[in-house]
Amino acid sequence: MKKREGFTLIELMIVVAVIGILAALAIPNYVSMQEHAKVAGTKSNAHTLQLAIENYAVTHDGIYSVAAADITPLLPGQGMMANNFTGAHSEPQFSPPQRRARSVSSSSSRAAPRSATSSRRPARPASS
Repeated sequence: MKKREGFTLIELMIVVAVIGILAALAIPNYVSMQEHAKVAGTKSNAHTLQLAIENYAVTHDGIYSVAAADITPLLPGQGMMANNFTGAHSEPQFSPPQRRARSVSSSSSRAAPRSATSSRRPARPASS
């Protein structure tokens, strides 16, 4: 009788199942690590931009620039920064600071205005 060599179908199915389980555990971790890397890259770009702005201010007697053209040459890579989420390279976008609207306190908007005749003391009963 001839001796057979190789794996049985059951053995191959067990190996495929084990590989599937390992892949099911590893793929979500891989995707979350990619997201963490993108966020870290964006924070790094923001820090680089902050250092360029502070460098400009130090070399110009503490005056910060409002023009992007002043800051862009101070950035690495000829001023082109990578968007970590899309992969596109572009110049950083600057916008003027937004003024915040004054918020009205919620307690003062609910309270009724006090008139001159109203007081906190109860009225005295009339004496007879």
